[in-house]
Amino acid sequence: MMPQFLNKNIQQAFWSPVETWLTAHPTVNWLIAHPTLLALVGLITLLFLAGLISALARLTENLWLRFLQLPFRLVWGLVQMISAGVQRITTRTSQSSLEGAISSENERSPQPDLQHLLTRLEDVQKEEAEIMQQIKALIHNQPNRP
Repeated sequence: MMPQFLNKNIQQAFWSPVETWLTAHPTVNWLIAHPTLLALVGLITLLFLAGLISALARLTENLWLRFLQLPFRLVWGLVQMISAGVQRITTRTSQSSLEGAISSENERSPQPDLQHLLTRLEDVQKEEAEIMQQIKALIHNQPNRP
């Protein structure tokens, strides 16, 4: 068994810094004096930390998923770029063949196309003249408004 004075000195050596710290932090001292509220604050703190850890876990999971999907997305983008290039090439060749067909058709029959366009132009001019006559007749037949 230890002598009493040695026991008090050991207690004082350990308790003195704790007492100084509690004096410097009165809120903690108050919580120690009210254990029910201390338990409630501790529970809230634990729930907050659990949510924080859960959020970090989801974040790392999403980062790993994106990191592992990256090669597949790069290959998919490469495939899309290649298919777009092939599509442009096939479109150009089909357009050039279409333009060649149109130009060869125009070379064969430029006169009938010109004649057809002139006939349409004359028809449109006749229709315009008829519409103008109808407008003049409507304006002439309207009673004067004050």
